[in-house]
Amino acid sequence: MDDLKHSILGIVAAKAAQDARNLSAELMAGQSDEAEAIQAGLEFERWLASSCRQCLREPLP
Repeated sequence: MDDLKHSILGIVAAKAAQDARNLSAELMAGQSDEAEAIQAGLEFERWLASSCRQCLREPLP
């Protein structure tokens, strides 16, 4: 993976992880009328961060 792709994946992973933390805090704040949408967003951000981190661990071709 070239340096630019590596950098972009790192940035996306970090932003997704931060967004997941923010959504988690929002969910814990008790917004029950929006809980389902927040949970869906949280799951997506966790998946995105995890996927990016996994790509970053793959060896270069």
